[in-house]
Amino acid sequence: MPNNVIKQVLILKEKHGNTCYDVSTEGRLHAVALYIINQRFSGKNMDMYFDNEPPAKPECSVTQEQAEAMPDTDIIKQAVLDTWKRYKLSLASYENNQWEKELIQQAIIDKDGKLAYRILCQRQDIEYEGVEIVPVIDI
Repeated sequence: MPNNVIKQVLILKEKHGNTCYDVSTEGRLHAVALYIINQRFSGKNMDMYFDNEPPAKPECSVTQEQAEAMPDTDIIKQAVLDTWKRYKLSLASYENNQWEKELIQQAIIDKDGKLAYRILCQRQDIEYEGVEIVPVIDI
């Protein structure tokens, strides 16, 4: 990095535009990350990002085990197995989101800016949640 870098900024890439924050020091970076996490996830805002209820179990008259025992030629077999597969994927996604929600709450309660920054980085591939740190160069 050139010697004439005087500071760096965090670019928050959201739906309605980008916002830049001065993160020239590690302390500022953690404070900014905590501010963003607080703005995005405190109170009722958390409900916009995470489901509070797990996905409902499929209402099939045939269990997954019964479907697996069916002959491969039975048309119901694949339909039932696909239904259970979608349910298991939804349940895994819900459980991962609950884990992430707990991390976010922990960062907010503990005022842990380092954890908040890790959360922002972890979520940066989600639509409208990108972050990037770039140097500001004095020419």
